[in-house]
Amino acid sequence: MDWGLMNLDSKNFLLRKYLTFLPKRNYYIVIVTNFLLRLSWTITLSPAIVSLFGDPNLVTFATGSAEIIRRGIWNLFRV
Repeated sequence: MDWGLMNLDSKNFLLRKYLTFLPKRNYYIVIVTNFLLRLSWTITLSPAIVSLFGDPNLVTFATGSAEIIRRGIWNLFRV
């Protein structure tokens, strides 16, 4: 129920009834971004994939930063 998705009674397609931010496309952009950033940590599961990106510490730092940004965006829209 985080985003109020799939609310068929809403005037906003697949969103909650009352939107805080306009235009509506911001919600769809943030939903896709949230999904992609949620999956970004999976890069760190394979040492072979991490080595493609260079320094493992840098990859860990980048994925950790992406998670902090994702949570900040989620909190902004949630509140």
